[in-house]
Amino acid sequence: FMNKGEGILVSSREEPVFGMIDTFNDLYTAKENWQSIDPIGLQKAMRYVYDLYNNDTTDAHKKMKEKGKNRVEEYSHENIGSLMRTLLEDVN
Repeated sequence: FMNKGEGILVSSREEPVFGMIDTFNDLYTAKENWQSIDPIGLQKAMRYVYDLYNNDTTDAHKKMKEKGKNRVEEYSHENIGSLMRTLLEDVN
């Protein structure tokens, strides 16, 4: 979902779904896996962005922020709804 300069990728690991008690019986069971984020990697990424924000002499933080905002618009309800409509119309 991100291109270069829009954010920071944080590593994760695949692990079985566990502990989801407020859900449907057939959803999020131990039969499924999901990606669990690495908390230390997240801490490092958050510190990097915070320091970049505080010490930004090159406008790198502002550029990252604008790129992220522009990228998010690609995933708006309107854009995703339009894509889904097109796909559903193609099926019929």
